Amino acid sequence: KSDDYIFISPEHNALYRTAFNMFRYNMLIGVGPRMYRIECQNPNYAYNSISQGYRSCSTSPHNLYLQLLAETGIFGVFFLLTLITWVIIKFFKNFKNRNYTRKNNFQNIIIICILLNLFPLFPTGNFFGTWLSIIIFLPLTFFLYLEKINVK
Repeated sequence: KSDDYIFISPEHNALYRTAFNMFRYNMLIGVGPRMYRIECQNPNYAYNSISQGYRSCSTSPHNLYLQLLAETGIFGVFFLLTLITWVIIKFFKNFKNRNYTRKNNFQNIIIICILLNLFPLFPTGNFFGTWLSIIIFLPLTFFLYLEKINVK
């Protein structure tokens, strides 16, 4: 039985399963940004284990990728995965060139920060919330600025 194996907390498991149910029924465009908190009450999506004390409703599913899949569907996640792919390619290009300038070293540190914040197995907050956006997009702005300037 699939319910026997839970690798995360039961509370997070209920949130994750609800988000995945939303994605299954709305694969292309999702249920809409910031709509998890409303749609999680829908019995078609909810994975409630009230008898065990776990509710599947919260402000977000506490996982960045599941939230984007549930709320924006494949189209929304595509943009994030494209960004991550571009950042990883830039990271490996910096090492491949063996050009260890201050700019490249600083870019690599920023890339590591971005990738740590976007690690898929970490529980996260609301992607559309303020503080998580700052943690993700502020290092990205420094990275893009370094891409634009010519500093050695």
